[in-house]
Amino acid sequence: MKFPIRWSDRTALALLLALLAVAYADILFLGRGFYISDLSVYHYPMKHVVREAVRSGEFPYWNRLYSGGAPLAANPAYELFYPPQWLVYVLPFHFGVQLHVLLHFTIAMAGMVLLLRRLGVSIAATAFGSIAFVFCGSYVSLSSKLPILFSISWMPLALWLLMRFAEERTARRLLMLASVLAMQLLLGEPAGVMQTWAIIGGWSLLRVLRSRQKKAVAKGIAATLGAAMAAAILIAAVQLLPAIDFVRDTVRTRAFDFRVVANWSTPPVRLVELILPGVLRHVAAANGSALITTIYAFRTDAYLTEIYAGLLIVLLSAAGVLAGVRGRWLFVGTIAASITLAMGDHTPLLRVLYDTGLLSSFRFPEKFLLTAAFAIAVWSAVVFDRLLDGDRRLIRWASGLAIVWLCVSIVLLVRSSDGGALGTSKYFVVNCVRAASIAVWLWLVRTQRGRAMAAAGVLLLAADLWYGTLNAVPRERREFFDPAPAVANIDASAPYRVFNEVAWLGWEGDPIVNEMFNIAQGSAFSWVMRNSVFPELPALRGLAVAMEDDIDLTSLRNTDDFRQAFKGTRSSRLPDADEPYARMANVGWRVRQKPFDDALRQQILTDASKAVTVEVVPSTPAPRYAFAGRLERAPDPSGFRYAVERNAADTSVAYIDADAFSPAPGRVIRFRETANTAIIDVVATGRSFLVASVTGHRYWSATIDGHPSPLVATNLAYQGLVVPAGAHTIEMRYSNLLVPIGGVISLVSLVALAAAAWFRRAY
Repeated sequence: MKFPIRWSDRTALALLLALLAVAYADILFLGRGFYISDLSVYHYPMKHVVREAVRSGEFPYWNRLYSGGAPLAANPAYELFYPPQWLVYVLPFHFGVQLHVLLHFTIAMAGMVLLLRRLGVSIAATAFGSIAFVFCGSYVSLSSKLPILFSISWMPLALWLLMRFAEERTARRLLMLASVLAMQLLLGEPAGVMQTWAIIGGWSLLRVLRSRQKKAVAKGIAATLGAAMAAAILIAAVQLLPAIDFVRDTVRTRAFDFRVVANWSTPPVRLVELILPGVLRHVAAANGSALITTIYAFRTDAYLTEIYAGLLIVLLSAAGVLAGVRGRWLFVGTIAASITLAMGDHTPLLRVLYDTGLLSSFRFPEKFLLTAAFAIAVWSAVVFDRLLDGDRRLIRWASGLAIVWLCVSIVLLVRSSDGGALGTSKYFVVNCVRAASIAVWLWLVRTQRGRAMAAAGVLLLAADLWYGTLNAVPRERREFFDPAPAVANIDASAPYRVFNEVAWLGWEGDPIVNEMFNIAQGSAFSWVMRNSVFPELPALRGLAVAMEDDIDLTSLRNTDDFRQAFKGTRSSRLPDADEPYARMANVGWRVRQKPFDDALRQQILTDASKAVTVEVVPSTPAPRYAFAGRLERAPDPSGFRYAVERNAADTSVAYIDADAFSPAPGRVIRFRETANTAIIDVVATGRSFLVASVTGHRYWSATIDGHPSPLVATNLAYQGLVVPAGAHTIEMRYSNLLVPIGGVISLVSLVALAAAAWFRRAY
């Protein structure tokens, strides 16, 4: 059966999109922006790097600004081939990034409308369920975790398109479905793909079980899923082909330690926030801190800032199960599976999945709560529809649960007012108002049904979710996104890199750095991060950084080996132990902590946006390209670290993964760099060795006067080459042929499907 979008449906969608525009009007029209967590210090500078690389006119195979250089096009984290990101390339940068985020809110909203209408619920229930998903705490918390936000945003649309394709397998519908599924593959975010296909699998299984001709239906479903998956993979080949190849060179080929996999497992107590928004931020732990800061191992906050699902949503969902609404066991099973996976190491399941290798390279189990958020939104729309239809049993259950919760809310308010352990009473006053409003609405629904009551329920939900999840989507003024003042005077044209020493001290648990961040609460914390140029923010000014932490765990193995050796040497606490590493990494400036005195402390407490927390001091780098005075063989990380510590005072030595020889002196006359190339003019007095502090990777090649010359792994992470006597022009070039090969596969697949759709050929 077809459910075409009628005018009333379009009107509902338009109103829902208008609601989004109103909720985020300050971003659309006033220049403010999402900023917390990874968004400002990781995604924002990364998108600037990609934008500038694309606008340079040279295909961006390589990112020369991070870690001495790293693959760009092959790494899905840069989202180079992801079409919605192209907004960032053509619009003013800040507005483009923020619109890029809001576009996915729109995609999720439109997808939910289409999906819920196809499931046969009313327009009012469709609006209810769409708001329940796009405004819930779990979803809006992703505004700072962009890859998973983008991937999950396509989930409702993917399921809707799958239903249409299963109904009528045509090339046009396959093209649309495969294109949406390919969007998730282009992002390279496994959690989003896994959850989408888990829901698709659940729908497929349910369809088979409910059919009378199970074998025939199963074959049809298998053909549908197989065609969709194959077409999506072909369309996404431009990213998948180089990405699969890239992964084998990165730290992701090494199974993560179980502690890394279990990081950000949802503690069971956190689930109370499904019905009490952010309550663990309002109650205190034994040490006096907010409880949320103490319940995550190795973390001081949650991965999902807020998981509030909406009080009315939770009450209706529970009432629907208790009242026996059709589909309740599917809902309960989905919720149970989602929460069990999200709880991670709080149950034995994660350890079992880790030991079998299924989740040995997966991080942050809390992401799986998003399946629960989606299931609750869909289920609540179905139950809301039944409620408006006058299901007496459902109304009684919902009203009874609302009254019980109102009584509980009053008890919580009384305890907080008496100065009990539950902290301030303002929060619980709001909770009582919320509970009372919903109880009154449900009481009115018993006797008055119609458009007015339906609209009131939708508005009540929207207001509750908007207010209850504000802490998950805070915004900052436009100047927050400008480069930090500390790096304003660095000459970006100088061929040196920036090392943020303060960031490393923070990773190492330095007490002074910890104190600085501990006194900064709320937006002040982010301002201190920004003013301390954490960790890749210098890239906003085109400044290259070195030895920064690998937040996304996509570093090349040689880069990670260098970083670990550097980290181990620093742990020795020897004076200037890291200086040889800084020289080899071409560090010309260090970001250092300013004295953390009473004046700075007071400035952070008063106005963190103006607190100058760090200073940039010149360092003594090795040139980007220089001739080695001495060579020593060091083929592995442990031998390299030992040799560096033994030769710490010798600034001329280079460590190579080849037989060492006595190099003759040489001189670099000049060099020119582009995104993917370096041309170096040199003069050598004999057989010499040129060291390039550019990260080594197998897709680099070199020529001397046009003749191929092998590159040698040098200083563990970097590379060099043997240069004969005389004046020469050396050209280094990075190019990954798998990118254009994948591009051809994607283009041919799209053209073939589009042509088939054009001629209306059945699949």
